[in-house]
Amino acid sequence: MSPIPSLQKVQVRLSDAVRHWFQALQSYGSPDDFRVHVNACITTLRQVTFILQSNKQEIPFYSSWYEGEEGWQTKFRNDTVMRWAVDARNTIEKRGDLETHSRLRVTVVAGWLDTPGKEIEVCPFVSTEQLLSEIDTSSIHPEISEYGLLRAERLWVATSLPEHELLDALSHVVGQLTLMVLEGFALAGQALNEITLHAPDGTSVTGAKLCSLEGNFPKMRVTQPDRTSWLKLSTGELLSFEREAKGFDDKLFEEAQGRYGNISSVLQKPIVDTPSPSASQLEREGIRWFNLARHVFEKDGFHGPLLIIQDQFGAAEVIQTPIVDRSEKYGVFRIIALEVARSGADRVFLSTKCGQLISAKTNRLSMQNTDSTVAKRLRSTRQTPMVNSSI
Repeated sequence: MSPIPSLQKVQVRLSDAVRHWFQALQSYGSPDDFRVHVNACITTLRQVTFILQSNKQEIPFYSSWYEGEEGWQTKFRNDTVMRWAVDARNTIEKRGDLETHSRLRVTVVAGWLDTPGKEIEVCPFVSTEQLLSEIDTSSIHPEISEYGLLRAERLWVATSLPEHELLDALSHVVGQLTLMVLEGFALAGQALNEITLHAPDGTSVTGAKLCSLEGNFPKMRVTQPDRTSWLKLSTGELLSFEREAKGFDDKLFEEAQGRYGNISSVLQKPIVDTPSPSASQLEREGIRWFNLARHVFEKDGFHGPLLIIQDQFGAAEVIQTPIVDRSEKYGVFRIIALEVARSGADRVFLSTKCGQLISAKTNRLSMQNTDSTVAKRLRSTRQTPMVNSSI
């Protein structure tokens, strides 16, 4: 079956909605701009199904795929957030803006397990950083203040959907519509692993990978890092856990090959001549990354903590995680857990500067339980001791 033009039109309109979503995220701290982009996102999402319904004669499998008892229309009607999106669009176009309010969720972070937080209504015109700096922390126990952090998560919530952060709700709508369109492409005979989709933030994923991410680009799956500020209790300073992407072009690759030799052969080299027949796939993959870290150490005399996040498609991301003290470690590993949830990775490898490799097979993380999963995953890690005591 050849590509169906109406499905491609729907995908274009869905891409417009994704662009509005990212613009809303970027303007999260600016109420007026945030309102404009949220309204645009909601109305554009509703146009996706309008275009689909008006072009149904071009889609030979439309009835069973969209309107049938097990079709997408039925799924949407049984989904609380999808029904809310329809009502929200009607509100915006017929009665005015959505009624929204801003909350601040404040939590003391002083260990691997979270303590209960406190949620307060805040003025939407005051920045999260300013609100955080004005919180009285004098009653916090000195032992907690020494290594603890104060985490403040800003939330925009629609009064008509109080249990969901607004952008998380819209990302769910985007995800469901994306899964619908991708299924349509598949029914039309297109291979999802050959379809590449691009997000406004520069992220590119295949249709197959997007399906595994519930229809959302990585940054749309978990928005908490972009809405959160951190205060170091021992000093009162605001912390910024930022990620800086490092491109790896042909020139850098040649420089790395010149310094470290054939990286591929290093990754394939076993630590021992004959790996244990009972070694799991996770252990074998861990050995590959351990070889690389050891190779760098032998060449340079050091390496910082290296984190490798890998997904079921074999794609891997290497992250350097410089950590100054225990309190920053609590914050960094929570950010790492959220990045795992964003990327859809199902395994994590951490090579420490002490020469240990920590491997963890992760379960898919939901947005609701990501933080509490950090400690569980760390407790379930398996440590591979140093093979060469000089490392």
